[in-house]
Amino acid sequence: MEAPDTRYTTTKDGVRIAYGLYPGHGAPVLVAGPPGETNFARLHRNPAIAAMDDEELAGRRAVRFDWRGMGLSGPLTPPISVAHQAMDLEAVCEAVGEPVDLISWCRACFPAVTLAVARPELFRLLVLAAPDYEGSDSANASLYAIRAAMDDLEWRELKVRRDQDLPGVYAHAVARHWQREVPREVFDAHHDASMAGSLVELAPRLTVPTVVLTGERGRRQAEAVASAIPSARLHFGEGSGVSAQTGRALREARELVSGQAAPSANGTVPDSITGRELEVLVRLATGASNADMAVELQLSERTVERHVSNIYAKIGAHNRVEAANWAREHGVG
Repeated sequence: MEAPDTRYTTTKDGVRIAYGLYPGHGAPVLVAGPPGETNFARLHRNPAIAAMDDEELAGRRAVRFDWRGMGLSGPLTPPISVAHQAMDLEAVCEAVGEPVDLISWCRACFPAVTLAVARPELFRLLVLAAPDYEGSDSANASLYAIRAAMDDLEWRELKVRRDQDLPGVYAHAVARHWQREVPREVFDAHHDASMAGSLVELAPRLTVPTVVLTGERGRRQAEAVASAIPSARLHFGEGSGVSAQTGRALREARELVSGQAAPSANGTVPDSITGRELEVLVRLATGASNADMAVELQLSERTVERHVSNIYAKIGAHNRVEAANWAREHGVG
C-alpha cells in the first residue's frame, strides 16, 4: 500500500487529527489501531502491516488516522479518557462523510464501541479485533506489568515482536520509530485511558452489525465481548500476530458480519455479491483464468468455479467475456 493522501480534521474539543486516505473501491474501511502505538504515516513501510493490508483490504478504500498526541495529530493534555479517544474517531468518521466499515484493534475497541453506541449512523459494520471486555483485565496485562522494570526501547521492541510477524531487524526499526513518534508520556496517557475502559454497560446497547475476531490469545475476553453484544458473531483467526494470515481473517470477518461486499465506487454492484465474489469479479475483468485466481486467492479451482457461476447469476452474464465487460462498465477492477 502506497503512502496515503494526508488530511486534517478537528475534534469537538479542538484537537487537530491527521488522517490518511488510501484509494480503492467500495465503502471506506476505517482502521483504528491501538491508541498510543503506531502512527499511520509510515505504516505502508512496515512489511507485516503491508502483508496484512493486501489480504485485509483487497483493494478497498481505506482510512487510517493518528490519535491525539501521535504522529501528525495535535498534542494531548493528560489525563485523557476513552471519551477523548472517541472524539478523535468521531472527527475522522465525520470527515470521511459516509458510513464506514470500522476495524478496531485491541484497546481501540473501547472508543469504537463508545462512539458506535452514541452515533450508530456513522457505521455500516464493526469488526472488533482482539478486544478487551474490561481494560483492567486486559489480555496484555502481563506484558504491561513488566514495562516499568524495562528500558523503554527494549519493552517496545518486545511488544512489536509479540504483535507483528517481523524479523528482528525490522522489529527493532519499528520500535525505534514508535518511540520517536509516540513519546512515553503519550503512550502512558492512552494506556491509562484504556485501562479504565469497559464494555460491560456499552456492549448490550450496541446495534451496529458486529463481528468479534480473536485468536487463542485473548479468547476469554473476546468471548465475553461477543456474548454481551446482541446478535454479534464470534470469528476465530489462526495465529495472533500481524501478518497476511491475520489480514485474511479480518476480511473473512467483514464478510461474515455483512454477508455481502461493499458497493463499487459508483454504487452499482449488487448487494448480493459477497466480498470474495467481488475479488473474483475484479480478476475476471483482467482476463485472469480460474487457475490464476485460485493461486492468487489461495482457493481451490472448484471454489473459484463456484464463485464465477454465482457471479454470472447475480449480474446476468452468460460467459467470461460478458462478465468482464459488465465489470468494466460498472467500475469494477
